[in-house]
Amino acid sequence: NSSNTNSNNNRDIINIINTNNVIGSENRKRVDKCSLLLGLLLGSWPLIEQLRAIFNRAPMTLHPLRLLRYYRFDKLSVSSPQPRPLSMRLLSDDSVSLAIRAHLLPFCGGPFTLRWIRNLWQSMYADPITIIEGGAEAGSCSLWMAAMLAPSVKKLRVVSVEPFPPAAAALRESIEANGFDRDNVVEAIEAALVNRTKSSQDNLELM
Repeated sequence: NSSNTNSNNNRDIINIINTNNVIGSENRKRVDKCSLLLGLLLGSWPLIEQLRAIFNRAPMTLHPLRLLRYYRFDKLSVSSPQPRPLSMRLLSDDSVSLAIRAHLLPFCGGPFTLRWIRNLWQSMYADPITIIEGGAEAGSCSLWMAAMLAPSVKKLRVVSVEPFPPAAAALRESIEANGFDRDNVVEAIEAALVNRTKSSQDNLELM
């Protein structure tokens, strides 16, 4: 009797081991299938990558007055010359370019700058003016200022200083696309602004 009992116990143990092996094998198959599905979902799809590349290369159209309305500068003069839409070339994976694509607004949200440009635009300021922007990136703020002021300012010059070569290249394309290269309304300088001390005087210099 004891030998029969031991034999039955051994068979039960073998069955449990075999069952666990089957369950473990099935679980591994499920995990493999999930891993394959995740790999397909998260991996690169050639067609999608091509469409994304085409989308990133296409210039964005920005409407200058939308930026003022977005920041609730709603009291806009109807007699001021209406700025024309901007065509802007952006970078593919830059955080600022991604924000511009998402909101369709220039990346130029400093209250002082917005009020200053709005006041110049509303008063139809016409005297010569030079504006320098350091760290212009792809130039949305410089282009926006030029679009707002160019119709009324007789001699406008916007100097955009940007050290990152792809951003400076995109800015130069946007300058040409909008006709701001004529009369040097907007000029892109591929350089960095740094502080230098000379003879106890702090100077901004181009590197």
